[in-house]
Amino acid sequence: MMERPILFSLFIAFLCISFTYGQTKPNILFILADDMGYGEPGKFPSTSPHGRISTPTLDAFAEQGMRFTDAYTGEAVCAPSRCALMTGYHTGHGRIRGNYPGDYPLSKTDVTIASLLKKKAGYNTALVGKWGLGQNGTTGAPRLHGFDYYFGQLTQDEAHNYYPLYVWENEKEYDLYINRNASRTRCMDDPSSCTWTQDLFTS
Repeated sequence: MMERPILFSLFIAFLCISFTYGQTKPNILFILADDMGYGEPGKFPSTSPHGRISTPTLDAFAEQGMRFTDAYTGEAVCAPSRCALMTGYHTGHGRIRGNYPGDYPLSKTDVTIASLLKKKAGYNTALVGKWGLGQNGTTGAPRLHGFDYYFGQLTQDEAHNYYPLYVWENEKEYDLYINRNASRTRCMDDPSSCTWTQDLFTS
């Protein structure tokens, strides 16, 4: 039976689940959410004065899987936290230590958790959402770092636009021409007139 892909949703990130020889490998879904506090999803303790966000799907994942309640992100901003997550290096040793215009790419020699899971454990791997560690045509492109499939926005700048004209599917542009006249007001007033990337990534 074919293993289902690992889904990395990097708008949303990493569970290292050990298994013994002969057991079925677990599916791994890792969700990295920029700017979401520890207490905001429904199943986590909340100290936020704003209350919890309703997250019924995440709550179901938490009930059926594992929750990590003593973990920290590798950095305070996007690209270096992703670099720490993917490579296992803290920012003192990681290649990417800040957000840079156009994004500073991973090196061809950087080993990622995705490449290890693929090569050493035989997983199929996918990443959906923001990458931020190198564009196509550079040494940091996601499919050069262990991902069989990629769908999303490659750079920090691209990911700041929720109604873009395109996103990337592997090395090709996935057309979102419906967003050519998109504006926040127009898309909120008439959601059918736009494609919101977060809906697209989770569909």
